[in-house]
Amino acid sequence: MGYFKNLEVELQEIHDKDLREIVAWDHAHRHMLSAEERWRILTNEVLLKRALVLWENTDTPAPLPAKAHVALQTKRRDHRPPTKSRMCVIGWSLILIAIGAGIIILVVSL
Repeated sequence: MGYFKNLEVELQEIHDKDLREIVAWDHAHRHMLSAEERWRILTNEVLLKRALVLWENTDTPAPLPAKAHVALQTKRRDHRPPTKSRMCVIGWSLILIAIGAGIIILVVSL
């Protein structure tokens, strides 16, 4: 198993809500604080509660719903009115030219 898979399994095994919150805080602040600072906060109950309250009160944006994903949004081209195709006119004109050429060749060869 990989490192992150082990972390996921470890978090799933933790049943206590407070302990799960402490582990999530530690994981989120692992790259911000040094090992000594983290140890000082985690061993002092007052500092730990203060850090958890501050972390909970930070304004984290709510996750976007799946329908707001960029890949699912419609493009500007989809909102434009459809343009008329001229392929029908071109197709019929080519058919008429072919019939006319066939009649001319038939008349000249007789």
